[in-house]
Amino acid sequence: MRTSLTLPLLLLLSGQVVAAETPALPGRGAFTLQYTPGDDYETVMGVGFYSFWRSLPGFYFSAQVTTTPTSDSDDFYKNLTTASFGHPVTGYISDFATLNAGTTYYVTDRLGLYLGLGYGSVTGYAELFDSQRILDYDGYYLVRDPTPDDNGANVNAGLLLFLGGVSVEVGYHSFIQKGYVGVGFAF
Repeated sequence: MRTSLTLPLLLLLSGQVVAAETPALPGRGAFTLQYTPGDDYETVMGVGFYSFWRSLPGFYFSAQVTTTPTSDSDDFYKNLTTASFGHPVTGYISDFATLNAGTTYYVTDRLGLYLGLGYGSVTGYAELFDSQRILDYDGYYLVRDPTPDDNGANVNAGLLLFLGGVSVEVGYHSFIQKGYVGVGFAF
């Protein structure tokens, strides 16, 4: 019985000694709204939550997704393919989603870095042109095109700049090889 209490008591006391000798670790945090620019994707927006500690690595979580999926578009035809009517393909567009988590690193009171892993997914669509304008008033319509479909690991990295109560972010997704920006509040 005495031995079973010794280990927890020893751990508790050693934790108190270490805590008494370790200076407080004031941290910084940020919440950002993110935007991924690009012509290959519909509007991609996201959020990020970041926690920084002065002497230890912190953590972060972020997620981005196409705000209005292409499949919800009025000129999308789910039962057609690029070969259905022989209309020419005029362009391609994709929906994108990612979920990331990782480690943050405190650099200065105004700068923090982050690096993590996540999962990314791309869903492809083709835009076609119907010169007789039967399928859409302007002739352009969308169908699924699985050619660019992909999913897998995403390495996510970036930096956060703290400007008083505002945070500004620049990041990068390896999965789609595109950068993104974010702005939010720091705490």
